Amino acid sequence: MLAFVPMGSSLERTVGTVQFAYLLLLISLLEGLLYVAVSALLAASGLMPGAMASCAVGFSGVIFGLIVIDNAQGSSASSRSILGLFSVPAPAYPWALLVFWQLLMPGVSFLGHLSGVLVGGSRALVGRASRVG
Repeated sequence: MLAFVPMGSSLERTVGTVQFAYLLLLISLLEGLLYVAVSALLAASGLMPGAMASCAVGFSGVIFGLIVIDNAQGSSASSRSILGLFSVPAPAYPWALLVFWQLLMPGVSFLGHLSGVLVGGSRALVGRASRVG
């Protein structure tokens, strides 16, 4: 949630309040659907039999999706800092953050965060394609 305020306000100023609200709703819905679909696939395949019995609660998956979109907005920064501890190339930032949080707090929902990154990446690609076309 610490990342949400500065990143969210910056992204809202860039895209506008209505578009930002739309992104929040879209990512919330798609991230949740992707989480359930992947959990069902993992459970059905036997790779993770308890996947449908686990849950992801909170807003962090949406925040991860917004981080990907914010990162794709064309920031001039070539690298991004992870909590001031170290820097990574800007394109790798969402993935490095995903791994960092999982290592720092192994009990958090990796699948929920990954779903947010994938949904944010998909939205960024669709946005990029619509600007080109």
